[in-house]
Amino acid sequence: MGSKDSNDSMVAIQLTVDLKPDLPREAERIKKCKGRVFALEDEPEVPRVWLPFDDAPGLAMARAFGDFCLKEYG
Repeated sequence: MGSKDSNDSMVAIQLTVDLKPDLPREAERIKKCKGRVFALEDEPEVPRVWLPFDDAPGLAMARAFGDFCLKEYG
């Protein structure tokens, strides 16, 4: 959403929060479901969600439609 500031310039207003795996509440929720959260060595800035028993699939978001592989793990 956008609005105008005191200088009549357009500014963005954030309405939602991205549910990324590295947010403390999301990481805790994923770990309670037995999922894992970590970043690869070659991409240390991208935390991903992983299966509890395999280094797959490495989803870079905490929640996604159609994410059947990780559904039970966070």
